[in-house]
Amino acid sequence: MLHHVRARLAIVALCLLALGAASVNSLRAQTQTPTQIFTAYRATLARATAYAELFPFMESRGRAMIEGIPEPQRGGMFSLLKRFADTYSEVAVAGETVTGDTAVLSLTGKDTKGQPAAGSVPMTREADGWKVGTERWSSRPR
Repeated sequence: MLHHVRARLAIVALCLLALGAASVNSLRAQTQTPTQIFTAYRATLARATAYAELFPFMESRGRAMIEGIPEPQRGGMFSLLKRFADTYSEVAVAGETVTGDTAVLSLTGKDTKGQPAAGSVPMTREADGWKVGTERWSSRPR
């Protein structure tokens, strides 16, 4: 009997530790700046092989749209996203403007020809932290 009580207490303790770790991760995401989240998103995107790896960074509306697409088509869309992301190198955040629960990051980078490029990305604060919107880019002639 005592063995069963100890086993149950151990299980409860493990569950509490897991919940605590999840809460810490959630709190960390909520306290990170839009720039920190975007930087983590771009790093994840660089090595990702499927949308599922990006879902934690995506705005809920965009994520729901992607999740509603059948898997074969979703894979094709992911390939396009990867090609688009690879179009711009040396991506850096040049500025961050936060207004309430929205933010806009100003981006700099280089296009495939090595030309300077400027971009922006809207972000939205949701219950579990900042989420990334759709990047917009344009190249500038030298």
